[in-house]
Amino acid sequence: MVKHYGSLSTEANFQGFLNLACQLLSTNITELTTACRKRTIVKKRQAIHYILHRKAGMRSVDVGELIGNKDHATVLYSCTAIQNDLDHNYIDSTIYYKSAKIALVEHLASNHQDVITLFANCNGILLSNQTKADAHSTAMP
Repeated sequence: MVKHYGSLSTEANFQGFLNLACQLLSTNITELTTACRKRTIVKKRQAIHYILHRKAGMRSVDVGELIGNKDHATVLYSCTAIQNDLDHNYIDSTIYYKSAKIALVEHLASNHQDVITLFANCNGILLSNQTKADAHSTAMP
């Protein structure tokens, strides 16, 4: 069950974010939700855990339930692992993190322009001019 987290408050919106994240991470939902321990898959899964828990504010229990039925401790470990990787500038984790973050930003932009502007400003996310233009054109009636 998805709790209320802004534009991720419904199952359909969450799936929209997850589909976009998978596209940007060059993976698919099935691959992310499997028990596979291959490093590239794990890092992508961890990046999505990190974005949903730390940036979108979802509870670790909810994130774990939605992404592969993982335990909340796994989500917390994912957050720690990604944060450590970012602190040490590990290339793979940084790329996956930025892709997942862009997916969240673009998803929010397509649903709520005010939320995305606030989110981008607060978190220092740099959006391309094209993404901003697309977000503005879809937000205007």
